[in-house]
Amino acid sequence: MYWYTPAFLQAQHGVVLYRLGRHAEAVELLTSGLADMPAQLRNAEWAGEYREALEAARVAD
Repeated sequence: MYWYTPAFLQAQHGVVLYRLGRHAEAVELLTSGLADMPAQLRNAEWAGEYREALEAARVAD
């Protein structure tokens, strides 16, 4: 459970809001969550889901 940092949970919350159609809120949380992650985590393959959700939320907003 060590990976459940505030930044990770914030990004996860952003994905949920994106899927609920709350795009502006999703952009805010995904942007700050990703920014607060260390670069090696933010750019990791598994974080692609968060980066993709951020881009999709920006387009939808």
